[in-house]
Amino acid sequence: MDTKRIGVLFLSMMAVTFAGQAMAAPAMKLYDAPWPVLSFRFTDATRHTLSLADFGGRVLLLNLWATWCIPCRKEMPSLDRLQARLGGPAFHVLALSQDKAGDDAVKRFFRNVGIHHLRRYVDSTGRSANVLGVFVIPTTLLIDWEGREIGRYVGAADWDSPAVIALIRRVVDAPYPTRDPGTENGLRYE
Repeated sequence: MDTKRIGVLFLSMMAVTFAGQAMAAPAMKLYDAPWPVLSFRFTDATRHTLSLADFGGRVLLLNLWATWCIPCRKEMPSLDRLQARLGGPAFHVLALSQDKAGDDAVKRFFRNVGIHHLRRYVDSTGRSANVLGVFVIPTTLLIDWEGREIGRYVGAADWDSPAVIALIRRVVDAPYPTRDPGTENGLRYE
């Protein structure tokens, strides 16, 4: 087999392999039991230092991404639309850039792509990826109101698909515990 045929065969195999990896609704399944999320710090657009605890009481869709990552760039508009549609006091899309260039790169990217609803968050150290065991970006974690990981999806996805909207609404609408000193564990579900 000559080099040209080998090349064509290789490219054909690659096309078939990656054809299914186009942006699709993620098949994120909720875990049987939530996992604790270790603490890490990152900054916002005003360079204030934050942690996930600053978002306590909200369901988070935590997306680790970077401006140089092509699949990340493709999925960012759908994350922006998801934030526009569901974002509020009970739910927040936290798109956490891993760019070493910091917020300036993210600000330029948001402006060029037309991202209007997501806030800018940056971890230029990459510590968040290490703490979360993320080896590939984009990777997205679904975090419940107690700060526990309840689902994960690796790869780019169509985050404003009906399946995702239904999944997130189900998590957001789940009973929310309130503190009640009169119960055994201090929690009461409303």
